[in-house]
Amino acid sequence: MFVDRQRIDLLNRLIDARVDLAAYVQLRKAKGYMSVSESQSSTR
Repeated sequence: MFVDRQRIDLLNRLIDARVDLAAYVQLRKAKGYMSVSESQSSTR
């Protein structure tokens, strides 16, 4: 049970991190800070 709880917590943290990263990328795109290589890699 403890392992399941840890796994759920870890997955939730991963989801939160991906949401934060997506918001950061959107902000950079909106401000025009993205380089060509960054904007190509973020479309995957």
